This record gives sequence, C-alpha cells and structure tokens, in this order.
Amino acid sequence: MDIVLDYVEDVDILALRATCRSVAGQAQDAFLNRYFSERRHLITEFSLRRLVDICKDDVLSSRLTSIEFVHVDLDFYWHPDVRCFTSRLGDAVDFMDWDDQMKWLHQAERNPQDETGEDDRHLANAMAQAQAEYAEALLQRKKEDAERLAVCDKWDALEDALGEDLIVNIIFLALKSLKDKSKPSIPALTVSTALQYPRRAFGLHELARYLGTDGRDDKPFGSRHSAGQKTTSMLLSGIAKANYPVRYLTLSTPSLPTLFANLNIGPQTLQLHSNMSQLRGLSMFFDRSIVSEYLNGFTTFLAAATSLEHIGIEFSTEYQNYIRNVPRAFADAFKNSKLKSIELATGRLERHDLVDLLATQQETLRRLRLVDMAPIDGNSWAPMLQTLQTDFDLEYIDIRLLTETRDRLCGAVHEGKAAVQEKLGELIKQANVLP
Repeated sequence: MDIVLDYVEDVDILALRATCRSVAGQAQDAFLNRYFSERRHLITEFSLRRLVDICKDDVLSSRLTSIEFVHVDLDFYWHPDVRCFTSRLGDAVDFMDWDDQMKWLHQAERNPQDETGEDDRHLANAMAQAQAEYAEALLQRKKEDAERLAVCDKWDALEDALGEDLIVNIIFLALKSLKDKSKPSIPALTVSTALQYPRRAFGLHELARYLGTDGRDDKPFGSRHSAGQKTTSMLLSGIAKANYPVRYLTLSTPSLPTLFANLNIGPQTLQLHSNMSQLRGLSMFFDRSIVSEYLNGFTTFLAAATSLEHIGIEFSTEYQNYIRNVPRAFADAFKNSKLKSIELATGRLERHDLVDLLATQQETLRRLRLVDMAPIDGNSWAPMLQTLQTDFDLEYIDIRLLTETRDRLCGAVHEGKAAVQEKLGELIKQANVLP
C-alpha cells in the first residue's frame, strides 16, 4: 500500500481515507509526510507565521525533517532602482529615424513615369499602418509600465513592513517551539533562493496575489546578489536567539563568502558558537572564489563545529574556468573538525591544496566525492590518487570529472610508471569514475 500511496495524485490521496479504516490511517500518514516533512517557506510574514503554527502543533511538528527558508526578491528588471517605465525615448527616436528613412527612400526611388500616384498610395497606407501599430504598441507598453509601477510600489510597502527584526523574531518563535518539544530528531535547516525546486515554496501564491501578478510562475521574482548574506545572517540570529541545537545546515544563497567576511550578529555570537558545537553536516554554495578576507570569518564560523562530520561545498560554474576555488589556507578552517565525508563540486584546485585539506582529516575521512573538479596544475590526478590509496583508509570514493580532466586521468593511468599504475588500478576498481 505504501508504494501505491507514493504514486497517488495530491488531490486523491486524502480521498483514500474513505475506503477502509486501515487505508485511512496509511493515507493520512502519507499525506502528512508528503506535505509536512520537508517544508519550504518564503521569507515573508504570511509564510513564516504559518511555519510557526506548524512548529507549535504536536502532530505536524513531529513530521518535520527539514525546514528551508527561501529568499525572494523582485527581478532586477522590475526593481525600482532601474525604473525607466514612463520614458521610452529610444523607441520614439527609432520610429522617427525609420519614418525619415522611408520618406527619403520614397523621394529617391519614386517612379517618375507613375502618373497614377500608385506609389504614393502604397507608401501612405504603409506609413499609416506602421503608425497605428506603433501607437497600439506604445499604449500597451504604457499599460504594462503602469502595472509594473504598481507592483514595485506594493513591493516597497511590503519591505517597509517586514523588517529584519520581525523576521528574526518569527524564526525565533518557530525554532523555539521545536526546541521546547525535545524531538528525538532535529529538523535540518536550509537557506536558498530556489522558488520552485524541488517543490514550490509556501507563500509564493499568496505573495503573487498580493502583488497582482500571475501566481502560476515565478517570472516577477529573482534575487539580488547581496540578499544571500542578509537572509543567512537572519537565520543564524534566529538560531542563536532560540538556542536551537542545529544538526544539519545548508547555505545556498548568493554572496555567501561575503557573509563570512562580515559575520556580525551582535551579542548572540557566543550563543551561536555553542549551537555550532552540535553541528553534524554543513553544505554550502559559493558563488565566487574563496579568498583570504573570507577565510578568517569562515574559520571563525567553523571553529566551534567540533562535531562536524560532513562538509559539502559547491562552487559556481561561472568562476571555475579561471579562478582557483580552494586555496591552501582553506584546510585550516577544518582543523578542529573530524570529518568522515567530504564532497566538492564544480571547482578548480591544485592537487597540493586538496591533499592538504584531506590530510587534516586523515584519521577519520572515509567518504570522498569529487564532482566536476578540475586540476589547475596539469596531469596531477595520478599522484593524487596514489596518495589517496597509500595514505587514506577510504570506504567510498566517487569521482565524476569534466571531459578534459577525465582524459588527463586516463592518460596518467596508461602512461604513468608501472608502480603507479598498479596502485591506481586497485583504487580505480573501487572508485566510481563516471562521465
């Protein structure tokens, strides 16, 4: 029956409760697990208030396994900072230039033997039609501009009403309710900007209705580059204020490295460090290279995470072709941790930097996953894999490489020394090397 319930449509799952008593209980459990185990909430008052209600409810909160706080903003085109809705001078100038060109063309190419005036009538009709179409398009543009202006004004009012302190207090209420219930499993926390994936964030339809836009898509919405650090900082403040024992944390917002450079949540900093001591897993997305000014804050952020067992870092593909993502000092951030699992994705690195990072976890590291990681220093995968074979006791290794990197790896295997080939062969049989 569980398999059947997994494939039942959302609108039908509760209707199964009417079949029989045993199925009714299973259907209700499936419904609660589907809608209340992994919650995704916009950073809006309406959405966060509903999250507080869920966290306070004994039945619903018992189903929670993860909470994702989704940042939302107007798309850059809609934002008041770039308003140019009422003045479309460029369109008018283009039309005037085209009008002059048509008149000049008529004078230059008019058939002198045309005494019937057929050319004049064709040109006049074409000009009249073009002017009518332009006037209609301009009217439609003004209508759209007025709608956009109304959306921007409503958004400004919403931002003014929803201050940072209010958001932190609502997050505090939700997390405190969960903490007070002393659940055996603590829900994981995530900050992201994904409105629709893997499921539409709660509150998106209500926000679209308030703005007067189409709630069926996220076309009006986007995210500003600086929004990530503000949203993440508010969540960290809520964690510290509620003394929430966070176990798993995922930070997938823009400008994350900048957050670590400017991390300042006031008097709750010491309390946050206390909460970090219970952190088991941390996943992050970096939209830029990690440089020295970010590393100090990042190291401070992880200094208290002595129980950290898993780290996953994904780098932006926008920078992977020309920036070294993992610097040598990056390993120092994890010197107090005892990592069992490391995952790095879509970045560039030097072999020695990766080895230095792994060496800090040599005694405990058991699982390694590298996805589309490219070496900077040429054919360096062969000696790196040899180091993994001889110096580490890995139970699982998953290497999914870029095409160029994969070719280099194959070349190193076939052209390397016999001793290296022998050790690599043993390792690669255990590894999962995929395209």
